[in-house]
Amino acid sequence: MKFTVDGEHERTVDLYAKNRHDELVYVVDGLSEGTHTLKAVTQKTKTGSKIVNQVVKAEVYHAPYVLKDIVIDASMTLIQGSTKQIKATSVPEYAPMDDLSFSSDHADIVSVDENGKLSALKEGSATIRVACGDVVKTMEVKVLPQTKQIAGTIVDENLQYTQDTYEKVSTMGQMEETISAWRNDSAVSEIAIIAKDSSLEDVSIEVSDFTNAYGTIDASNVDATFVKSVDAYTGMPGWGYAPNRYPVGNCAESSDVLYTKDAVDIPFAGVQPIWVNVNIPKDTTAGVYTGTIKVSCKDTKEVLTFTYHVNVQNVVLPDATEFENGFDIELWQYPYSSAEYYGVEPFSKKHFEILESIMEKYKSIGGHAITTTINEDAWDRQTYSKNEVHYPSMVKWTKEKDGSFTYDFTDFDKWVQFNKDLGIGDKIVIYSIAPWHNSFTYWENGKLVKERFTVGSKRYNEVWTDFFTAMVKHPDEKGWFDDAYVGIDERGLSETALNLLDTIKNKDGKTLKTAGAMDNLTGGEHPKLARRIDDLNVGDTVVQNNPEVFQQLLKDRNALGLKTTLYSCTGHIPGNFSLSAPAENYWSILFAYKNGTTGFLRWAYDAWVEDPLRDTSHSSFEAGDCFLIFPDEKNVANPTAKSSIRLEKMAQGVRDVNKLMLMTEEFPQLQADVDALLNSFDTRYESKGYYLTDSGKQEIAKDMNTVHDGIAKITEKYLALKGTGVNRDKLLQAIENAKPLLSEKDLYTVESFTAFEAAYQEAEKALRDANSTQENLDKAANALVNTQKALVKVDKDPSAPNENPSDKPSVDHSDDVGTGDYTNLTVAFTVLGISAIGGYILYRKRKAMTNQE
Repeated sequence: MKFTVDGEHERTVDLYAKNRHDELVYVVDGLSEGTHTLKAVTQKTKTGSKIVNQVVKAEVYHAPYVLKDIVIDASMTLIQGSTKQIKATSVPEYAPMDDLSFSSDHADIVSVDENGKLSALKEGSATIRVACGDVVKTMEVKVLPQTKQIAGTIVDENLQYTQDTYEKVSTMGQMEETISAWRNDSAVSEIAIIAKDSSLEDVSIEVSDFTNAYGTIDASNVDATFVKSVDAYTGMPGWGYAPNRYPVGNCAESSDVLYTKDAVDIPFAGVQPIWVNVNIPKDTTAGVYTGTIKVSCKDTKEVLTFTYHVNVQNVVLPDATEFENGFDIELWQYPYSSAEYYGVEPFSKKHFEILESIMEKYKSIGGHAITTTINEDAWDRQTYSKNEVHYPSMVKWTKEKDGSFTYDFTDFDKWVQFNKDLGIGDKIVIYSIAPWHNSFTYWENGKLVKERFTVGSKRYNEVWTDFFTAMVKHPDEKGWFDDAYVGIDERGLSETALNLLDTIKNKDGKTLKTAGAMDNLTGGEHPKLARRIDDLNVGDTVVQNNPEVFQQLLKDRNALGLKTTLYSCTGHIPGNFSLSAPAENYWSILFAYKNGTTGFLRWAYDAWVEDPLRDTSHSSFEAGDCFLIFPDEKNVANPTAKSSIRLEKMAQGVRDVNKLMLMTEEFPQLQADVDALLNSFDTRYESKGYYLTDSGKQEIAKDMNTVHDGIAKITEKYLALKGTGVNRDKLLQAIENAKPLLSEKDLYTVESFTAFEAAYQEAEKALRDANSTQENLDKAANALVNTQKALVKVDKDPSAPNENPSDKPSVDHSDDVGTGDYTNLTVAFTVLGISAIGGYILYRKRKAMTNQE
């Protein structure tokens, strides 16, 4: 090959070599500063045994550059509390500044760190020195006092609002929103508050009642919660990464934790989201309710008022405990994780007190299946822990001296019974006959033993038969057998395992049911196994990649009466991770329903890392992959679990899917509208690496808003078909007309006013009763109008004709007498009649008032 630089320095080299070692073949020195062209041309004539044109690498080197100058801003003005990075440029631009240093002559006014980041601490001026070797430059920095300003806007809850969204949030300014919900439902929204070119202290929230003419949604039903941000690693280390070793690299902010309702501080130019959840009681009367959320702080008199109109549609959403009959959600639980986090004995009284808020939240969103373990470290150290056993078995195996095994179900029983007492646990997943480490785990002479097994071997069959004989007998005795499922995830499904389980029966001749996860529906045993599992969870990526194969499987399983759900876990996009858009969590639920399944499963619910309230990064998976709920701070007396925006969006999705199922079941003609709505969103969105791109997140947020709004529109069609719409206007008008008469009781006979008062009370009761029919409303209105017409006045003159109060407006007595006089005079008229003295007193008071005028 012939080499030249700029057409000169020609040299032809034989590149063929019998060994594989790198060899220097061409060097040119002494080139001038500037651009040069290296050209390599393969020769047609052999100079050796072969013609070879392979070059491993080319290097360009330069004599050491000498820094001549540093370019920085001569001056800068900052606001107290702000930070700014110094931008320093070398001259020449390619000269290194490896030993660049920074200092401040008034570090109490402006401090500067080793990387050149300025922090404006208080009003005043400081000189910043930037040096590299013999080159020194200075910058004058002036710090101005803050002008405290608070601003905010209602935002799209399908996106995250982190500190880098400050500029975007500052230009929005939406102060009013209308949201829709069913009765026994929740309407969600989000507000973003910013500290405008300042920092703010004691920012607080005040929520009003939500009212209309028909009733009130008490403020206690409105949750407005400050959202806390956490750090999240932007990559994914991958399974097999050193356990407990946190990934080193870039972290990003995740705004996810529903942290507190108490006042918070907002840092300089900070963004503080508020999650809003309006819970609609089941007995709420349909209609539009208006209320406000006010945000203020001690630094400024300004109060931000956000006005919400909640359109309560006249349909009752079934209780979450009934979702298992429609579309449910299953999130695998890890109770040992919370015991380690809080430093308490697993399944002790204190631990159960901690677990209660965790599991009650799970129940409130429709969760009812619970997760148990029968192997030590069944997930082979995938869960975080500082303990030798990362995740214990709830059934303790002990190998006796004779080689037999005994099984202690103490923890298993405590956990299951705890959940049964909460009203859940009608599905008990027993994990697993196929642990990730492919081992029997047992305690022998006080030490943990992991005995590797081979699926189908004699030892495999003997040990698992012995264990599952006990596993069948125990829940049978406890009355839990029909709730028990042997759980097997993607990598462990085998016909051998299922055949073994089929040989072990209880006293009634029944075998344990199975719950399995699959991320492959083609090849080998997969198609057959997929039609054999009682409760099958299929990865949503399988549906994305093989929709036709999945739909055939679903058709076959439905014909067999078997339950099928979708699941999401690490590596799935859209995802449910700390850095995922909130909309992705709603999408996961709707995508599962769109593809004909009756539920959604996810690992995991509460498998926490060391300090999840500050950093959700995991040693193997995407940050946040292993939990959707957060713990409380470790030092609080009575810890209460904290929900996440991710979990709230999943819960919203589950509620919305159950709405669609309810409406189409009652009126199948609505299915076309539902199908059109579900087909309006995509199977995939633009992604890069492990997450959606910003563009993909914007697109999925837009689509999920369209779906949620569309459900409200389909609900209106449903109500029209059902004919449940009632008109309360007539009754409301009757009440408004009658209300002024309530203060004039003494003007009417006891008998007539008692009947009128009773009718008024019944009218108000009917108005606020969410279940009132049109007939009931009209009946109450007519009764009130009729009793008002029948009011009989106490006559001043027995011969004077009675005035019907319905024909004559009630008298405004505000100008009759001074405060406190009218009631006494009425009594005087009623008891004494019009006497000369009474007339004289009246005259004198009126006269006195006239004189005063």
